[in-house]
Amino acid sequence: MRKPLYMKITLSSFAENSRDARELSTASKAGWDYLHVIAPLGFSDLHSKPVWSCTEIDLRPFGNKGIKKIFGNIVAFFRFIKYARKKQPRVISGHDLLGLLIGYLATLGRRKKCVLIYDAHEYEMGRFVGDERNILHKKAISIIERFLIKKCVFSIIVNNSIAKQMEKDYKLNFPKVIARNIPIQRSLDLELTKAVRRNWIKKLNISEDSMIMMYHGGLQAKRGIETSIEICSRITDIGLVILGNGSPEYISELKSLVNSKGICDRVLFNEAVPGSILTSYIAASDFGLILIKPVSLNHKFSLPNKLFENIHAGKPVVASHLPELAKVVEKYNIGLLCDPNDIDDVETKVRKMLRSSLRTELTKNVLSAREKLTWENEEKELQSKLLSIYDDMNN
Repeated sequence: MRKPLYMKITLSSFAENSRDARELSTASKAGWDYLHVIAPLGFSDLHSKPVWSCTEIDLRPFGNKGIKKIFGNIVAFFRFIKYARKKQPRVISGHDLLGLLIGYLATLGRRKKCVLIYDAHEYEMGRFVGDERNILHKKAISIIERFLIKKCVFSIIVNNSIAKQMEKDYKLNFPKVIARNIPIQRSLDLELTKAVRRNWIKKLNISEDSMIMMYHGGLQAKRGIETSIEICSRITDIGLVILGNGSPEYISELKSLVNSKGICDRVLFNEAVPGSILTSYIAASDFGLILIKPVSLNHKFSLPNKLFENIHAGKPVVASHLPELAKVVEKYNIGLLCDPNDIDDVETKVRKMLRSSLRTELTKNVLSAREKLTWENEEKELQSKLLSIYDDMNN
């Protein structure tokens, strides 16, 4: 008898320790040993030993400009559907709304039952995509999302604030599992951490006992990177490491800002590093900066990986006073909260973080929280749901 297939559909490449990868690992633990991913071209290079096989599809087969790009995207969309149907999965988990839509279309007309899971990584209706979405765009999203949610056996939501907002939007009490963006805990390579810190101290032209604050993650607007640079310009004898990748245009803008502030020697841009050593790099700093601005409901409700990555590295944070961020920071007393739109408030909290007595206390709390905030704890409900589906299909 052919083993039932668990399929993940994503139009975004995801890193080795992303929640998509963690979901697939959890499915494997729940008994699904036949796992397959349909993803954009270049995806498989991000994984050394995945527990799944992968089909890669070029999102832009005819080029990256104008009508060729649009036509290529349409062709790729139907290729995703074609491959999903060909594999005859018993479960399809769609990464975000587009992945779920592809999964649903791939099930139409099939005689054998295929269940859908909505892996809602963000608050889709409230996402900020550079410009505010117009009314027609939002209406289309709401119609499609509400329809598809009702077709799913359950949805995976990243936190309670987003789940409650979705229930309010659609007047639905839909089946769901809350699975926060808690990464798999990595062991620290202390020798690597020491070497990285020595290198940073040298490049930042600061003294051995100076503090290093860090922003890590994708380099994108509205993430508080400009605020971090402004804070560095206001406080002397402190270094800032910006760890991550972004568009060349945006990085150029950030470097121009650093230059205009006259702090080129105290701000270091470091390319993103593999997930296997990320924690050791974060540990080379003294505290993290999570200064997300609530420019949209999705930003307001965000609970980013970087919070938990700082915790796993044993580092306290200065973070935006947003609902989900505040809930974790206050519960475990692992950092200081600030208004990301008030630069003076951010500066005040950073200066407080420089006090060794406070930082020692917060670090002790972080180490305690690190034992509780693990994916192994977070995945239990999701694993139970996936085990239940697997058992139903084999009985």
